[in-house]
Amino acid sequence: SVKPIDLMQQLVRLVTPKGGTVLDPFAGTGTTGEAAWREGMKAVLIEREEEYLADIARRMDLAASPTKRAAVAMSKNKLDKPEDLPLFSNRD
Repeated sequence: SVKPIDLMQQLVRLVTPKGGTVLDPFAGTGTTGEAAWREGMKAVLIEREEEYLADIARRMDLAASPTKRAAVAMSKNKLDKPEDLPLFSNRD
């Protein structure tokens, strides 16, 4: 299941000594790996589904490039017509 990066950073700090190595045998999209990297730790990620490997590589690339990450976030968060989303709709 997807976990927020802030939560994973807190958990990494809680259970891993400073400069330690985190093992994630079910890496998924690499949230735990990014959390470890942000905390200055190493990570060993294991993922058997090939489709997630590109997600992990992209996540780590964006983590290492804050300006690239900001550009991606801006493009994803752009709402041209928020009224079309169910949350903002006036429809019954």
